[in-house]
Parts: sequence; structure tokens; C-alpha cells
Amino acid sequence: MRVAFGTDERTAFTDEIVSALKERGHEVKVLDETGKPLAAEELARRALEFKPDLVGYHCKTAQANASARIAGAIKEVCPQALHVVGGPHVTLCHDEYLGENPQFDYGFIGEADHNFSEFVAPRLSIEKQLRFAPGAPFSTIAYDDPCHLCHGQRIRSE
Repeated sequence: MRVAFGTDERTAFTDEIVSALKERGHEVKVLDETGKPLAAEELARRALEFKPDLVGYHCKTAQANASARIAGAIKEVCPQALHVVGGPHVTLCHDEYLGENPQFDYGFIGEADHNFSEFVAPRLSIEKQLRFAPGAPFSTIAYDDPCHLCHGQRIRSE
């Protein structure tokens, strides 16, 4: 699977998840490899070139608006990809943040670094199946504590 990270700040957390995904055989690209914040449009251009199946975002409270803007720009050019967000802001405000930002399909609550790579492969195949059931709600899925997956209130149909 092709997994991109559309964050405006590369962190040790991002690097840890990238490493775990690569160990499981996924093709992974951090869209901002410069270490300097890039414009949402530039990150979207890079995502379009990579053609990811899934895009992950790490969201701190101070960057919540930037993360939403970046995800919106990337989702516009990669609507077929799953868009998954995690981080401290999502953990603290998941219902509000996901409710206000429909560009995110899923949100992780808590420490996702150990479970994100386990989520990726099976979730993609399930999501593709669910896309053909318009209107069917996602249910909340919990993984091993302390990581929980919360859900957006939307389902995409093709």
C-alpha cells in the first residue's frame, strides 16, 4: 500500500510510524521532507504525484487549523485515499475536530505509533468494501489500549 504523511511538521513520531510501515512492506512518503513547513498546495501537489492509498496527518492543537487546511487540499486532489488524523489535538477534541473537518475519514485517539501500521492494511480493504454501501455508518473501532480509533460521521460512496 502507498501511504503518505501530509503533515506540516516532520516529527520523531512521524519517523517512527514511517519505519514501522516500511518494515511491513508499505511504500511510504513524507510529503514534507524538508523539515520546513510547506504550503498546503505544495503538499497537495506532492501527494498527487505519489498517488497514495492512505494519507496520515499528525495534529497538535497549535497546528489544528493548518492540519485541516493541508488535509482539505490533499483530499481535493486525492479523494480516493483514506485520510486519517491523530495527535494530541485529536485525542483531546476528537468529536469536535472530526465533526468540523469532514476531510478526515478517521481519527486516532491516544498513542497510535504502535497500532497505526496494524490499522493500515486491513482497514484499506474494509474501507474499499464499505464505499459500496452508501449511508452505512462506520462504527467505533478500538485497538489495544491506549490507542483507540474514533470515527467521522461520514461515509464516502463511489
